[in-house]
Amino acid sequence: MQAQQIINQQKEKINLLYSAYCQHLDSYFVTLDMTDADRSGRELFNYVELCCAEANSNEDIKNSSWNQWLAETCHEVLELLVSHYQIYRVHTGNSSAAPSKMAYAGMQRMVKSYYSRKDARLLRKFLNDNGIPTYGFDNKAKIDPMKIILSILIMVAAFIIFISALYFSDKVPVPLVIGLCLSVIVFITCLFIRNPSGLQYLVIRTFLSASIPGLLASYPGLIELSFKQFGLEVSAFGLFAIFFIIYKINPAKLSELNK
Repeated sequence: MQAQQIINQQKEKINLLYSAYCQHLDSYFVTLDMTDADRSGRELFNYVELCCAEANSNEDIKNSSWNQWLAETCHEVLELLVSHYQIYRVHTGNSSAAPSKMAYAGMQRMVKSYYSRKDARLLRKFLNDNGIPTYGFDNKAKIDPMKIILSILIMVAAFIIFISALYFSDKVPVPLVIGLCLSVIVFITCLFIRNPSGLQYLVIRTFLSASIPGLLASYPGLIELSFKQFGLEVSAFGLFAIFFIIYKINPAKLSELNK
């Protein structure tokens, strides 16, 4: 499912759950029966929390403007959560009723990421003063170890390229070293990122296209390529021609078409 479809579905369901909660809350003040209001409230809170988790795990959603709207929604929902538990405590006579320690941490982190530090602190204080756990405000999200590993690999590869170009250019062709390093980066990246986003795929595809000419640099022969793009005729020779061939063929797309 495309990111925009997921966003539209989430936004529509959040609005529906919010409307249902407001209706049940109005009914409570008439009937004094909080069963439906409590159920629909928890459905709303839990679903917004689920949206936060999905937004942070999907790169296309994470890089869109959706997270800003979601953060603003989280701010309102967390304020609504306080009101809900205030009513719930009075209704049940349990003044200590509260969510679990780590409940709704995703919404709190979303607010912390997209609001100013002052606004985030004010909301945290508001929650804390009303007996709502603030685990998301007090604890940072764990850093994805995959990103750390890939960052280290890229730095190591850059260091190898620099040393090779500086000291071994007369013994080992620099394009070959660059090609080997980029190939290793692409291979290991593919092991860690099974379903790359559009931007990640573009970067991987570009690195792969740049690595192959380096690996073929020591082979004899000449290649010439001409093609038209955006009304312009482009000609490429040698390693540049190989780069354009690999980049234009788009093997991942061909694999999808052959399924």
